[in-house]
Amino acid sequence: MRAAKRLTFYHHSALVPEVVVLSRRPDNAPGRGFRHHPLGMRLAAKREQEIARLREAELTRRKNIELKEKNDQLEKLLLELNAAQAQVMRSETRFRSVAKFANDAIITANSEGDITFWNNCARDIFGYPEHEVLGKPVTMLMPESYREGHRQGMARFTSSRRTTIIGQAVEMEGLRKGRHGISPELTLAFWETDEGKFFTGIIRDITRRKQEHEELVKTQRQLYQAEKMASLGKLTAGIAHEINTPGGVINQ
Repeated sequence: MRAAKRLTFYHHSALVPEVVVLSRRPDNAPGRGFRHHPLGMRLAAKREQEIARLREAELTRRKNIELKEKNDQLEKLLLELNAAQAQVMRSETRFRSVAKFANDAIITANSEGDITFWNNCARDIFGYPEHEVLGKPVTMLMPESYREGHRQGMARFTSSRRTTIIGQAVEMEGLRKGRHGISPELTLAFWETDEGKFFTGIIRDITRRKQEHEELVKTQRQLYQAEKMASLGKLTAGIAHEINTPGGVINQ
């Protein structure tokens, strides 16, 4: 019996649907190996393509994970920002609701001196409705002699933060609509946000109080003069009595 030749199998295979292809050659057969075979070269190329595809898929997966993490962080920041903005809006709404109907005038001006907020009491004191003053210079509410000093004071404070009136109640002269003079008492505050620098004045019309005070001072002066005249009258009457009754003095 003729002995069968022992065959050597290489550990290379190509996975084709439902088919496994193996390369073989006899031990004594010359050749360059399976990887130099056309089929082996195709399989090697396909394997490299598959490795490249897997690498690309892994890179894509990692990028997607990074993008998701960044998106999650961005969504969290947006939620926090929206919550902060909502809180600011609620605070501003509360401020405007309270300030709008406060018993004192509340006026806010920006660093350029233009009015940005005007409540109902400011309207009552100065006579201007809101739409006539918003965006207008706050100097329209003071006499001409005060305006230049006001501008210089604001410029000095915004540059150096030095002032003597912030937080202090100051009596000043004001102008109502129609150029009528009034006597307001001003308490000034300064505040700053990312929108800019602002001054808010709380103003109380003390015209009547000053008039009442002046009337009181006038009455006190009149009373003092009356008391002086009464004392002088008593003294004069006593002297006249002594002059008219000289014998009484002699008899004593």
